Amino acid sequence: MQAKVIGYVEEIKGNAFYKESDQTIELDLLDEITTEVKFFTQNDSTLSISLDDGTILIIYENSEFLISSFNNIDTVSPGFEIIFSKGSFIIETGEIPKLTT
Repeated sequence: MQAKVIGYVEEIKGNAFYKESDQTIELDLLDEITTEVKFFTQNDSTLSISLDDGTILIIYENSEFLISSFNNIDTVSPGFEIIFSKGSFIIETGEIPKLTT
């Protein structure tokens, strides 16, 4: 599956990174968020991400995650899957979770 752009970095406090191939690259404000890319934060860091459906993810220090799939509300089966290998987070829901409740 090819990675697709599904959102952007809204806020960074401290240091947050993503892994691309064998490289670790620091995230900047307004960087694109894509599927199938591993993101992580360091000590004393938080990362806020805005997804295309309006969902906001706030990721706290020492977290690692990837968004394995994202189907926006204009698709036949809207939804997304986020895999956290460690850390903590808060999700402020957008349109997709509201469709399934």
